[in-house]
Amino acid sequence: MAGRTGDVNRKIYLQFELPRNAAGTTGAKLRLAVKGVIKNDGDPSEASVPFRVFAALHDDPELWNEASITWNNAPGNSSGPMVADEPWVEVGNIDVTLPLTSPNQEIEINLPDLPPLLKKGKDVYLTLILTPAIQKADTPGLHFHSTQVAGKQNLWPALILTR
Repeated sequence: MAGRTGDVNRKIYLQFELPRNAAGTTGAKLRLAVKGVIKNDGDPSEASVPFRVFAALHDDPELWNEASITWNNAPGNSSGPMVADEPWVEVGNIDVTLPLTSPNQEIEINLPDLPPLLKKGKDVYLTLILTPAIQKADTPGLHFHSTQVAGKQNLWPALILTR
């Protein structure tokens, strides 16, 4: 889940193992499939949900773990719900327009500032943080499909790198 859900703000953490030639990347996108809208005090039929995407390269696949990550131990999380601490770099953003046009609608988030980051590092893992861009009680949240859904690989998050 990401965005405002109930009375709290939520972030999504995604980790990808990078290919050996990631430094040659010229374009990048994050593809997510929306599972549902989390209605808050507003009407999600007439809204957009803005998100920011932050990235960090690292060489530790255990930097965080989906079974044990919490708000208190999440990397890059001490500055609040709408940002990520240093050395995290904002690499893209999107406004998801509601209502959705179909169930399991895919969204693609352009990550124009990710290729320059990939050129700087030799690390093999990339963590992305998807955060809400605004903090209002009536802004809906979004629930995305994840790799925890067996047999639905076509709905899993995907990082698309182009050369």
